Amino acid sequence: RVDFVLVYEDEGDEGTIETREYYHTSLRKAGLHLEEVNPEVEGGSEEDTNYVLLHAPIQVLMKKAEQLSWKMPLNDIEEYEEEKGSSCFDHLPVHTPLNTHKAKPVYYTGQFRRDKIEAYLNHDQPEKFFTNAQRSRLVYDILQNVQFSDKASDIGIDRLLESGVYNSAFPLHEGPAKPQDVEPGGDDDPETLRQELKQYWARWGAFYKYQPLDHIREYFGEQIAFYFAWLGMYTVWLIPASIMGLLVVIYGLVTMFSFGVVYALFHLT
Repeated sequence: RVDFVLVYEDEGDEGTIETREYYHTSLRKAGLHLEEVNPEVEGGSEEDTNYVLLHAPIQVLMKKAEQLSWKMPLNDIEEYEEEKGSSCFDHLPVHTPLNTHKAKPVYYTGQFRRDKIEAYLNHDQPEKFFTNAQRSRLVYDILQNVQFSDKASDIGIDRLLESGVYNSAFPLHEGPAKPQDVEPGGDDDPETLRQELKQYWARWGAFYKYQPLDHIREYFGEQIAFYFAWLGMYTVWLIPASIMGLLVVIYGLVTMFSFGVVYALFHLT
């Protein structure tokens, strides 16, 4: 699977090319697998844009997670139920399948150690051990701590982007945005987490429903999930203020001409 993509143009001086090659060598030493792609355009000619596809073996990701002291869900301890109080909103149509029968279970976590791998959830399924967001974050951390010259201070993909060695660096989305090969009138249930979020959350028709923050966290990571949690709370608390503001505006329009100063202003001849 492709965990990250680096993009650069063919154009560049000798120093830029040497820096890029040094960085690629450092990434290989860090354990990443690199696949360089130069797509062809119509007519058989090649584009000026080159893509470097980065593949991270599971052992490399585990080593980095251990270095960062990540906490991972434990396998032998059953999930616990979060205490949730009753609310008057429970009877309103504000829930989505992602908040009900597709809700994410919550597990106890422990600091990750490779020598205790059997204690963690999905330890026997390497492709599911880390979420896509976790894989992207781990690979990005590797990109940020790899040298691109002999100087110890010359590290990080961000500096290479600023200097123009690479044009862009980004992780990929998980599969297509919509289910593929769906027959007319057939079942178009989402097959991936990306499709679930698009169908039940990232659309105008779901603006009044609860946000599936656990699913957002799994797909985009904690930082993005916190952003949408704050945005949702901020928007909800603006509703009473907007109602009061609307009432004040309506009252002002109704009583506008009964106010002496305003009446005189509009009836000057």
